[in-house]
Amino acid sequence: MPRPDATTVPFLILTALLVLGAAMLHWMPVRGYAVSCERTSQVVCSLERTEATGPTRTLVPLGEGASAVVRVQQPRRGHSRVLLYLEAPATSVFAAEFEDSDAYDTANAAAAQLNRVLRSSAPGQARIEVVPPPLYRWLAWGGLAFMALLILAGYRATRSRASASPAAL
Repeated sequence: MPRPDATTVPFLILTALLVLGAAMLHWMPVRGYAVSCERTSQVVCSLERTEATGPTRTLVPLGEGASAVVRVQQPRRGHSRVLLYLEAPATSVFAAEFEDSDAYDTANAAAAQLNRVLRSSAPGQARIEVVPPPLYRWLAWGGLAFMALLILAGYRATRSRASASPAAL
């Protein structure tokens, strides 16, 4: 089997990284959250997280005094993250992440909707669904396609230069 020449190796590495990036974009991102809370004799919430591999559901029993709380995490760099937690005196559980431009307002509205059931003494139920904006996904795939075009253009330029050089003859 012939060994690849020195001009081909960097493009093979970049292509492998491109394939890895495409795999991460397809399988890694969360596609949505759903939080359903029901109050009968006790409060039970169902947390659902949907990814490319399918939904993951968790049942969380919450006692009296449960509430939905919005937390804002300020990272060192980048945008702040708006997170919804379900809290009870004994536990605190992550429920959803909001990523829209008005994420804080949307998260507070969702928390208020859940709190109507969680803080009420009457039976009831509430459900919220959170879906990340598709713009981020389109931007990521567009960036990946742009990188693929750059790699292809660089490879073609290197190959045409190598075939035109006298050393190749």
